[in-house]
Amino acid sequence: MCNIIFDETTTLGVRIFSAEKRSLDREIKIIKTKYGNVRVKISRLNNQIKNIMPEYEDCARIAKKYKIPLKKVYGDLKGKII
Repeated sequence: MCNIIFDETTTLGVRIFSAEKRSLDREIKIIKTKYGNVRVKISRLNNQIKNIMPEYEDCARIAKKYKIPLKKVYGDLKGKII
């Protein structure tokens, strides 16, 4: 990548930084909805729930099957998973 930058620009130097990724513990549960089963990802930090989110693929499948907007699927699930 540096060679391309040196070849294609007038820069005299490139700064390089290392990156580290940290992620939350995750678990997937299945909830029953009026549309059928939906996988829900639950993330935790120090055993405390930080986020709950339905799986996009499941919501997209439901939206397509029932011909409804994806946003409506998420909205309908919101009260079910919180």
